[in-house]
Amino acid sequence: MGEFALSQQLLAEGEDLYQLLGKSVPSLYKKLSSREDYDKLFSVTLPRHLAQIETLITSFTRTTGYVLPGELWLFSVIHQLQLIKDLKLATNMEAWYANILDNASTQKVLKGESKMGPLSQYFHSADSEYA
Repeated sequence: MGEFALSQQLLAEGEDLYQLLGKSVPSLYKKLSSREDYDKLFSVTLPRHLAQIETLITSFTRTTGYVLPGELWLFSVIHQLQLIKDLKLATNMEAWYANILDNASTQKVLKGESKMGPLSQYFHSADSEYA
């Protein structure tokens, strides 16, 4: 799979995860709709999706030194998940996540030092004040 195709696939995976979060996780603008759906998301649905993404990331051979747009989008969604609950990512996915997380540009954004300024956490735990 070429890098463009992989980036597109990762964009789609990130969007799938984002849609799942939007349905089952409280956010700045939406209360928790169902604790049962929230628990199922973290116990059944996410592990299945993350296993598929692990397979995709494992099969990826980088030909450039650049992080792909699809990787950044997927990272941003998984990072939101990590802020809610410490996910146990599979080996290759954990290395991929840590590589982007440790990047100086990523850290600048996460610390609110980019031109965008500080960013607020959008999704929250079912046990938070937003639930």
